[in-house]
Formats: sequence, structure tokens, C-alpha cells
Amino acid sequence: MASFEREIYLSFKYTMPQAYFRRIYDRHYTGLKPFDFELFYQGFFFALEAKHQKGRLSLRRIHPHQKESLEKIMKNGGLSYFLIRIEDPKKFQNKFRAFVLYYPTFVVMIEELSKRSCNAQDLENYAEYEAKRIRIKEKYYGWSFPEFFEKVVRKGENVRFERRDENTKL
Repeated sequence: MASFEREIYLSFKYTMPQAYFRRIYDRHYTGLKPFDFELFYQGFFFALEAKHQKGRLSLRRIHPHQKESLEKIMKNGGLSYFLIRIEDPKKFQNKFRAFVLYYPTFVVMIEELSKRSCNAQDLENYAEYEAKRIRIKEKYYGWSFPEFFEKVVRKGENVRFERRDENTKL
């Protein structure tokens, strides 16, 4: 498991233990892994796809079968999100930034950006939430992603973000 994916796993395991959360490993029956994590929490199903890269996230790294799976979840009443970490290789401290991006907002971002990759500034403009790096246990680090999903559930509805602004921010 890559370090970002391990940090996501530990974040949910230790800060949201009452939720059903698991990493999808089994490709035996599905052929291709549809997304990285599934979260079932208080009646909501979330499909989570994790992406991480240095400097810029190449949009080509998001495969068609992943998009199809995330769209299928949305059509069946679930919610699909990307958890994206961008590493700034020029910085020594605080070089990692992580974002939560709603799948329909991701589609809008692709249409509006005229490039094949996105950087932290682009994600800052489109993301619903920027996560903070947190210490989970003495030697483990994670991200504040569970805080975002608890807020979505607390709203009591399938939140549909059109664009991030002061009215839709959680």
C-alpha cells in the first residue's frame, strides 16, 4: 500500500472507527479495481479514489474504468470523491497538500481547464475541502478526511456541489 493510501486508511481506522471502511484489494472478480476505498457511514455510501503525485496531477492517471465506476455509484445514490495529494518538491516543510474533490466537480474542472494536468492552485479553486495532516498515533500520520465526511452526513442529504463558494462550503 502506497504511503498516501496507508495514511488514508489509518485516518479512517483511528478517527472514524464506527464507520465501515475498507480498501478494495480484490481484482479477481472485477478485473480492474473500480476505486480505492469504500466508506459506508450512517446510511451514506462513499466511493473514494486516491491519487497522489509530485507537483502536478496528470489527468491521464484517472482511467476510464475508474470514471465509469464513480459515475455508476453516483447514479445509484452513492457519492463519489477523489482524495488527492500534491507534493511540492521545492518545499522542505509542509510540502504535502491534500484535497477532497467531488466527482461532478472533477468533471467540471476537466472541462474548464485547458490543460492535461492540475496543480495545487487548481485544486484549491475546485476542491470542496483541503485536508490537514494530523498525527494519529505516536509514529503514524494521517489526514483530516473523516472530518469532511462527517460534515456531509450531518447535513442529512446527498450534497451536490456545483462549485465551491461561500454557500456550498462545508
